[in-house]
Amino acid sequence: VAKRTGAGLPLPRSVQETYKGGGLLWFSLFPTTAVEDGMTTLGAHSLGGAVSAAVSGGVAAVCVTSQVETLITRAHAMDGSLKGAFEKTWASAGLKGLLLPYGMAAMVGREVPFAMGLFFLRDDFTQRVAAAAPALRHQDGSSTFIGEGVASVCTSCIATPLSHVASVVCAYQQAHSVDWRTAVDHIVKEEGW
Repeated sequence: VAKRTGAGLPLPRSVQETYKGGGLLWFSLFPTTAVEDGMTTLGAHSLGGAVSAAVSGGVAAVCVTSQVETLITRAHAMDGSLKGAFEKTWASAGLKGLLLPYGMAAMVGREVPFAMGLFFLRDDFTQRVAAAAPALRHQDGSSTFIGEGVASVCTSCIATPLSHVASVVCAYQQAHSVDWRTAVDHIVKEEGW
């Protein structure tokens, strides 16, 4: 629903419409998370945790999430199927349109703060919460479920606002196959700044 409204599309008319592309999105979570977690882990020693997390988000956006989410958003925009969105994209833009879709730079802008939050800040917050609130850690020093929840909320309070603008611009670009400037101009004109 958030992706549809960000793209300037009407609310879905049915539960089926709401979850269109959900299977593909769930399937894409594994490669996205594997890229982000793997690159963060591998790059942490040479680049540092924050930089490797940021780079991992950018790589995942360019290699996985842009392509998958573009097809899902276009299917919603054309009120059709994923297959129809694939075929329309192929017919209008070919392989380049599938691999380098509109909104890719905005997707990087969305994924970088998300990956930094998930793979760098969250661990830092978890350690700080456990150190500051002994009741929120186990005897072995690991965080309790509630401690993990507090750390996750703190992380989300930072990562979500940083990702939001890029997410809205990306959704609009994907749905309407327009460049960044056109998307921003339309969003500002229709929704205000």
